[in-house]
Amino acid sequence: MESQNPNCMYEFFISSDYPDKYWIQYHSNLSLKHINFIIGKKIDISTNEALPEFSLKEKVSEEKLLNYDLLHCGNGPSLISPKFTEMILTHFSNEVQLIKAKLRVNDKEYSGYHIMNIINKVSCMDKERSVFKLSHRPDGPITINKLVISKHQLIGLNIFRLEESLSTIVVSPKFAELCSTANLKGLSFVEIEVN
Repeated sequence: MESQNPNCMYEFFISSDYPDKYWIQYHSNLSLKHINFIIGKKIDISTNEALPEFSLKEKVSEEKLLNYDLLHCGNGPSLISPKFTEMILTHFSNEVQLIKAKLRVNDKEYSGYHIMNIINKVSCMDKERSVFKLSHRPDGPITINKLVISKHQLIGLNIFRLEESLSTIVVSPKFAELCSTANLKGLSFVEIEVN
C-alpha cells in the first residue's frame, strides 16, 4: 500500500480478491446475534457463555485460508486473525471490542481468532456533498454512491461505524498504515473525501 494521505479517511472493506470458497459460517448463539455486531456498542459477554463458533463446510487448503487476516462470513460478523488481533490490542484497544471465537476448518479447531466489534459510531456524513439514496422504508438502510465526511466530528478516532449507514466502517490513515506495515491480508481501503 502506498503512503497514506493524512488529511483523509478510508472506508474499510474485505478485499475484492477474497475467494468465495473461503466464506466462513457463523453458528449464532441466542445472545450473540449478527445484528449485535453492527450497532456500534460494546457487547456484554458473560464469562459462562460459550465462545462464538465459525466453520467452513468445504475442504480447503488451511494454509491458504489462514493466510488471510480478515475472514469473511456470509451470515455473521467477520473474524480477524491472531496477527490482526495483536495489532488492534497494541494500538486500538479502546476503539474495538475483541470477542474470542472458535474457528473450525477441515475438522481442526484454531484459536487466537476474534470478532472485531467496532464500538464507536459517528454521524459525520456530509449530506450536501455525498451522493446517496434513501431507503423506501423510514428506518431502512441508505445506499451511498459517494461518501464525503465532515472532519470536525473525527477528532481522535481511528475506526468507527458511520451512523448513517452502520455497515460502513471508516478508518484513519494511521489504522490503514499500520495494517499495511503489518502486511495484513484480505483487507482493502478506499479513500473517502473529508471536508
